[in-house]
Amino acid sequence: MLNTIKRLDTTKYQVEVLLINDSEVKDLLEKEGIVCHVIQNLFYKKYYSFFVHIVPYNVKWYEIWRFFSLTIKWILSRYIFSFKVLRNFDYDILHLNSSVLTDWLCAGKKGGKTIIHVREPVANGYFGIRKAFFRYQIKKYADYVIAISNDNAKRLN
Repeated sequence: MLNTIKRLDTTKYQVEVLLINDSEVKDLLEKEGIVCHVIQNLFYKKYYSFFVHIVPYNVKWYEIWRFFSLTIKWILSRYIFSFKVLRNFDYDILHLNSSVLTDWLCAGKKGGKTIIHVREPVANGYFGIRKAFFRYQIKKYADYVIAISNDNAKRLN
């Protein structure tokens, strides 16, 4: 993300970054002189969890309740809270620096260009339904996809 920001024309774009979590990323970006905002919405501060759909993460049969919880949080973020958060920001480009942020794609599309940066290989899952669903979300709502490898790009077609 930092490399993308550094390549933007500063005469055309005033870069401000919206972060879901207050983390070391904020410190790194601010050190580079980039303005950062951390989401103050209670849903993202207290209840939100990333719906991880990448290869190293497999849902175990005994984690089925966690899977349902993550699914509900993804739905709430996708249809309600991401729109509420982004309504307060004026942006030209929304750079989602992880493939697990697919819940932000639709809301991001409403305000400008949306780029998703796929750093992790998308998991096939047990039946391929989850992978197909997330591939559909990315194809429908992302303006650009940056894949870190050819393997990650092939997984998304």
